[in-house]
Amino acid sequence: MAGMQENTVRLTDVSFERIRSAGMAELYDLSVMAGIQDDERLVHCEDLRERLVLVKRKMEGSHYTWKELFQSVKEETQVKRESLLELMKTVEEMFKTCPLDSLSEILRKQGHVRSRDLLQELSNRIKNLKERRSLVIIAGETNGGKSSFLNLLLGEDILPTDVLHCTFSVCKIVYSDNYSIQTLDHSGQVEHFPCSSREEVKVILRSKLAQQEVRERLHGSPIKELTLGLPADILKSGVTLVDTPGIGEDEKMDNVTMNFVRFNHASAFIYIIKSDTAGGVQEDRLLSFLQAIKERYSGDAEIEAFDPRAAMFVCHRWDNIEEHQRDKVKQNALQKLEFVWPGFQPSQTYFFSTTDTMKHFPVDAQFVTDSFMTLLKGMKKLFDRASHNAIKHQYLWLKHMLPSASHFLKSMITHCIHNNDELEIYFRNVVHKQNRLMASSTENSINLQTELNELSQDLKRVIVDDLNFDTISVRSELNDFDAILSMCSGDNFLHDKANRRLLDEMIIRCLLKYVDEHVHDRNIVTEMESQILSAIQDHLGLFKSQINQIKYVLQHGGNFPLTPSSSRTNMEIDDVSSQLGASINSADSDHSLFD
Repeated sequence: MAGMQENTVRLTDVSFERIRSAGMAELYDLSVMAGIQDDERLVHCEDLRERLVLVKRKMEGSHYTWKELFQSVKEETQVKRESLLELMKTVEEMFKTCPLDSLSEILRKQGHVRSRDLLQELSNRIKNLKERRSLVIIAGETNGGKSSFLNLLLGEDILPTDVLHCTFSVCKIVYSDNYSIQTLDHSGQVEHFPCSSREEVKVILRSKLAQQEVRERLHGSPIKELTLGLPADILKSGVTLVDTPGIGEDEKMDNVTMNFVRFNHASAFIYIIKSDTAGGVQEDRLLSFLQAIKERYSGDAEIEAFDPRAAMFVCHRWDNIEEHQRDKVKQNALQKLEFVWPGFQPSQTYFFSTTDTMKHFPVDAQFVTDSFMTLLKGMKKLFDRASHNAIKHQYLWLKHMLPSASHFLKSMITHCIHNNDELEIYFRNVVHKQNRLMASSTENSINLQTELNELSQDLKRVIVDDLNFDTISVRSELNDFDAILSMCSGDNFLHDKANRRLLDEMIIRCLLKYVDEHVHDRNIVTEMESQILSAIQDHLGLFKSQINQIKYVLQHGGNFPLTPSSSRTNMEIDDVSSQLGASINSADSDHSLFD
């Protein structure tokens, strides 16, 4: 031990530059000096070099500290969360004085509430806000290393990772002071599994979460979701990490992942890419995942837009890519992601190896490599955005639910004060106005579609003329022509199916880029957009005016005379409506918190 301390002290005299430039023999001498020469994890020279840098950083106190990164996520959204909680509690108290059975049913049909109990919906959302949890879904290709990646983040080897066992159930991972497992089956039955040690957890997870037999995986899991509680530092951020079955093994497992995405509101996504497959990014699988996300948002009553920035792409198993191929694979991955993911930014992508990181991190939690720290900092930004999006999700629900609730409450109570004859005349009038509105809207929609089709044909003719390569020089007009020609000129290049597919993709991207630039320079699309928008605005202006007339009749009951009792009822209605209006205005004033 004394000898090792003496050697370690001597390492302080060696500069980082010397370590990074050392040859094989000197690296071995330095590893002996640091007492790491017998570590079986360090197989290659670069492994020794990396460890020496980490040891020296720790000795000097310049090593990376990362645990505090995630503890600050909750604190940074505290003001937003408390402001929204106060508003939602006020709305909850106000609704306790209102008749809610019919209102709850109407809001359920509109998609604002999931059950027939508005107060229960409010209570659940307040609870979610208090618990400060945001859902981060981790998805990716089968055998892409998701579970190994998650084990690294969690700081312990707990999820099944061997090749024979594949994840075939959704696993939610939350912070807990003690180990715990809870399962939810497809009938809604919940089962708890108390665990006193990590080994107990691993045994249960292996039987409940993963499956070795292909036939069993095809039948699907009897468990809908499994929730795993762990005392992991990264979970102190308040996020719930969701491990999903790999995409691409079979349709049954794909549907498990896609359905979870469609029916659960995720605040952010981490997509694991298997870098060492042909081409890296499998566009068809990523497109399926993206489509599931869009379907989730397209049916969202809260009118919440999909946030493409709340996504991280990890090109995993980077250690399997040869050094001389890495630039090519990296550029190929970035091009494909840009092609598939809306608003993609290269900064959303991380090229990472869990295998390389695990050569050092399990030895000492302070042995954090540069690539691991870069990933953790990116994840911190993602978690910040996820936390923000989780709060914004609740805010948008409240903002869009309140006007509907105010309108229907006033309408329901107003209609109760009229007799049957008055209501029959009233509803006939409303139905007549609705029929006129539908007829007018249908006619205008047909006219708009016809105009749009004509403009689309005009655009098509322009593009076809511009792509007439009999009259233009392909080499001079297409910037990437030489690169494409160079790529496919190699021996037997076109014999490989993957190469032909890659060539097709490059040609399509090249043509799309050319057409986009050409059309943009001539302002063709801009002019067409202006024509269409002008026609749509005219149509919507008329449409809005007719809707407002119907809405006024629904709210105020037409020209019915008011009796003394109805006057009192309207005073009560106005009181409720003014409270709702104040809440709506308060929600609008808080909108700046979520910009």
